[in-house]
Amino acid sequence: MSPAVYDNRRLFKEDKYSKTRQLGLQSTFVKNQIVPTKITDQQLEATVYTTQELNFEDEEGQDTIKVFQVTYDGKTDKLVKIDQQGVYNIAVDSTETVD
Repeated sequence: MSPAVYDNRRLFKEDKYSKTRQLGLQSTFVKNQIVPTKITDQQLEATVYTTQELNFEDEEGQDTIKVFQVTYDGKTDKLVKIDQQGVYNIAVDSTETVD
């Protein structure tokens, strides 16, 4: 799926008229991976890799990983900062070769 589609806010906003449903876009959460990068006092900074499978209708999907830098505040027990760093697409066909 093209990043232009994935990042199109108009497609993924609240949809009173079911336009997104008509397109048949689906996203399934796969997993999160959290890599702590800094711990000070009551704060934890980490890189979070969120994997989703994206597809149209019931076609075979493609795994996409969104990368975030997050800061967690232990005093308030909340995430206080979330910055998206990028999007990585992973080929699901392990027979695919790169020349």
